[in-house]
Amino acid sequence: MAYRNIEAKYLVSALRCAARMIIFGCVTMIGSGGVSYGQSKHWAYEAPVRGATGQPGKHPIDDILENKWKEAGLEPPELAAPRLWVERAAYTLTGLPPSLEQIRRIEAEPNEETWQGLIDEFLSSTAYGERWARHWMDVARYADTQGYNFDRDNRYPFAYTYRDLLIKSFHSRPTGKHRFEG
Repeated sequence: MAYRNIEAKYLVSALRCAARMIIFGCVTMIGSGGVSYGQSKHWAYEAPVRGATGQPGKHPIDDILENKWKEAGLEPPELAAPRLWVERAAYTLTGLPPSLEQIRRIEAEPNEETWQGLIDEFLSSTAYGERWARHWMDVARYADTQGYNFDRDNRYPFAYTYRDLLIKSFHSRPTGKHRFEG
């Protein structure tokens, strides 16, 4: 007897939920059973279209941003000062502040070659590998210990070898081609 009351309760609740969906038009069945949200097709089912790039030597993302800024009535921001630029690049790539020598170098010669040289320096530093390998270790749930086990040795033996392998991989191949070699 109790089972029937529970089943009826859930059935009534499911019917109320379906009625709300139909009344508020959350899901509309169209024609031969296709599902559409609202009145337009969902973006995931539209074929991708390659946008036209504007000026040669300019990245297509810059064109997209400029168009969106114009639509919103905004003006593009000015380029960052060399010191601010090198600080942003250093914190983003390595998680550490730039050295005084790097700041002085970019302030003395703020040209494309100096910028490329600094980026290459950041990408070849061990701090870059340590910072970005951390994200891989988070996904893999890397841990040196087994948590709060105080009554026994809670360390994983040789766990550091996986960590060092990831750091070495990022450090030796900063272009995104990461292979794991022993």
